[in-house]
Amino acid sequence: MKSGKLKTILIVLSFAIVALPFVVAHGAGGRIEGKVTDPKGAVVSDATVTVTDPVSNQTFSALTDDQGRYKIEGLKAGTYTVTISAKGFTNARREDVKVAEGAVATFDAALEIVSVETAVSVGTGSKANSDPSYQQLRQIGKNARRISVGHSLR
Repeated sequence: MKSGKLKTILIVLSFAIVALPFVVAHGAGGRIEGKVTDPKGAVVSDATVTVTDPVSNQTFSALTDDQGRYKIEGLKAGTYTVTISAKGFTNARREDVKVAEGAVATFDAALEIVSVETAVSVGTGSKANSDPSYQQLRQIGKNARRISVGHSLR
């Protein structure tokens, strides 16, 4: 009788060990993944991807890899907002990204290049070359010319 119970326990344990990865994978939630590129299709690495649960305000972050890809796993089923930002580019934002339990939601983004604007202001409030050192050197130069002109007249 003891060997029958032992067989039953071993069979149950075997099924539990085999089924465990499926239970863990199912309970791990869903994920959001995608690829980030520039307007010409070149990958954007080191872009920051932030996924926000609008209900709880909980955020999850990742960086894109050398191929511009990102993956954020372990998300509960629900609706999320994804924001992608990178230096020199405008932000990409997508609301209502739906994640199902055990499923993958994809959000690929093509970031636009930020336009560069430069402002130059020219003031007329101060006299040009008003630096005291410059004025002193200028005066020394004038005095040297007067001395040389005075010597040549003699």
